[in-house]
Amino acid sequence: MDRPPLWAGFPPTSGEVVAVSTAAYGWPIRVLRVRGAVLADPMDTSAMTGQTSDGLGRFANPFVAEPAWGVAWIPIWWGLAANTLLVASPLWVVWTGSAWAVCLRRRSHGRCVSCGYPAGTAGVCSECGAKDTHPSRA
Repeated sequence: MDRPPLWAGFPPTSGEVVAVSTAAYGWPIRVLRVRGAVLADPMDTSAMTGQTSDGLGRFANPFVAEPAWGVAWIPIWWGLAANTLLVASPLWVVWTGSAWAVCLRRRSHGRCVSCGYPAGTAGVCSECGAKDTHPSRA
């Protein structure tokens, strides 16, 4: 028997529930979900008594089969955390890598690593007052 995805959860254990559907959205990992259930008479399961959904709104979503309708708004926390790491990691590398490259370039040209002003021989930048961290002058 195939197991549903982790974000789908488990259907309610009421005797009236006939069908449960769960839909999730997000890229590259699912981050929001909506769940719906069809309710029926326990004696006659072909007689539908109602539908429930935890989605926002009472409109039919063309991308989701009934009974899950409305806007998905319930977060899938591990998906949000994973997507944040997947998106933020390359940005962090670009941010820190560019700062590191600027620092190396300034050091190689004999400039202050803080402001880029030509460093003097006193070990302190005459423009911003930062201590000179150039390895040849330390």
